[in-house]
Amino acid sequence: MLSVVTITFNNFEELEKTVASVQGLQIEHIIINGGKCERTKDYLSKFEGISVSESDQGISDAFNKGIRMSTGKGIVFLNSGDLLIDKNYFTWEEKTLEEVDFVYSDVHFEDEIAGKLRIKPSGKPLGRGMPFPHQTMIVRRELFTELGAFDLGYKRAMCFEFACRLIRAGKSSRYYPEPTVLQDGTGISVTQEAHTLRESRRAMAAHGLYGLENRLYFAQRKALFYARRGLIRLGLRSILATLKRIKRRN
Repeated sequence: MLSVVTITFNNFEELEKTVASVQGLQIEHIIINGGKCERTKDYLSKFEGISVSESDQGISDAFNKGIRMSTGKGIVFLNSGDLLIDKNYFTWEEKTLEEVDFVYSDVHFEDEIAGKLRIKPSGKPLGRGMPFPHQTMIVRRELFTELGAFDLGYKRAMCFEFACRLIRAGKSSRYYPEPTVLQDGTGISVTQEAHTLRESRRAMAAHGLYGLENRLYFAQRKALFYARRGLIRLGLRSILATLKRIKRRN
């Protein structure tokens, strides 16, 4: 069985949509609520899955609570606001995790400027960014025992830091070449991208992965971030939207 961990923080409407997207599937659904929204607490009091409502130390801590409560063979982190759009993916992963350590796929991303974009794995070195769309990553549960859970020292790039550990340990993976999740484009890694960049660089350095190649790709990633921010400040959002759509064109 697959364990789906959903963390939520005072965003009840988004939580409802996420839960609805996985209803009817043979999964273990665990919801970690770190907010004080009374509607969320009331909803979870009737939730048929597993839930906990209590304060936490941030996203990494909430993820780790979900890991500790999970019993499934694989774990996927489908955050509040993210929607499963290909239910066949969960059937495919059940057989595939018999052969590899983790799986991943494409994601549809709701970009506030360019609209819905299809994001594929970059196929580039870590310096260029997260190599796997993290909302689609389904990881064998025992890897969190072997490699450790999420590091509480990372407030935004915790999934990137864990990906660094997966790559350094040489863990095997397999790619499902279809979009499986519709990602909410308002997450903290998007809205606080400058901080995410700093934490990503720290993660690569901490794991001995910040060599020349990754330094060069990270410089490119950073330059593109400042270019995007510059276009927004100049009021050229339409140009940025066009560039984003061209980049993600299939």
